[in-house]
Amino acid sequence: PHSLSFRPIVFPDRSRLRLKVPQESRATMWASFDGKNRVQLRAGDSVVIQVSQWPMSTVCLVDDTNDWFKSVREGLHFNLRKAQGRLERDR
Repeated sequence: PHSLSFRPIVFPDRSRLRLKVPQESRATMWASFDGKNRVQLRAGDSVVIQVSQWPMSTVCLVDDTNDWFKSVREGLHFNLRKAQGRLERDR
């Protein structure tokens, strides 16, 4: 979701992340990827996230790095400040 409560995290492409629900967990967890269908994870389940061995073609105006950061910045309004109007004093 485009919300300030969900911030993207960028890892180097050589990273391999494993998210695991503890075996002794008393509740299930839910995962959602790209905001699509949720997947229920139960005790002992894990998800591994790593770069794909197959490249994905994309269309970029500048280059893939700058376009991605621009998309995130504009979509989530990161580091953007709204211009403030003049302070009107009581008369």
